Amino acid sequence: SCSGLKSLMIPSGVTNIGERAFYDCSGLESVSIPASVASIGKGAFSACVSLKTIHVRDTGDIENVKKMLSESGFDVNGVAFDYVKDLSYTITFDARDGKGEMMQKVVDPGCVSKLPPCTLTPPNGKRFAGWACSNGRRYDDEMLVYDLGNVTMTAIWE
Repeated sequence: SCSGLKSLMIPSGVTNIGERAFYDCSGLESVSIPASVASIGKGAFSACVSLKTIHVRDTGDIENVKKMLSESGFDVNGVAFDYVKDLSYTITFDARDGKGEMMQKVVDPGCVSKLPPCTLTPPNGKRFAGWACSNGRRYDDEMLVYDLGNVTMTAIWE
């Protein structure tokens, strides 16, 4: 049951909201939809009687989102639509004395994310022991993280 869900941020990169995905989430008041959403399935937001605000993120097209919602069976009358800049943040990785590069990780705020496994080559005689984060904390490899903001993870070698 999703009756206790008040707000929802669909992650960037999601292209489809499936049929009846949030059906009868009666407490849902606001939804944030990224520009990547290209289709909304039938009944995706049916019986979401409290849904009154829809935020269209990044370069999304409000009129297109309204059209997709209407075609899915959702009544957009009385719903406020607005445009907001996508607020995703970036985690970068620094090899320190190791070798190699790791791709940046882009994360949506409010979403739990798993740090990727370390693919860096350690310096001779050392092993990877975790990440020193620019926020002053230490994180283990493949650890779940939440709302870090823009940070740099520096490899710790022991």
